[in-house]
Amino acid sequence: MAIESAWVLAKCIEESEDFNSAFIHYVKQRKVRTDLTTKQSMSIGNITVLKNRIGIAIRNFVTSLIPNSIHEMLHRKFIANAPMYKVH
Repeated sequence: MAIESAWVLAKCIEESEDFNSAFIHYVKQRKVRTDLTTKQSMSIGNITVLKNRIGIAIRNFVTSLIPNSIHEMLHRKFIANAPMYKVH
């Protein structure tokens, strides 16, 4: 995320007339992606820190049922949404 943010900031500075407008544009561009990533991280974090043995067993069982192709598809989708792969 830090590399993405640096890339977007550099593009905003390059394309803007001044730093103030560059930072405003940067925040608008990054907010949606960083909010989504934060929300996903919180959800994953809540699942991974279970302390109840039954909850842990259920989590491990359910995640073992998810095919690798789903994991790969989600990874590709996350990478494809990185701003470095989109031309504005």
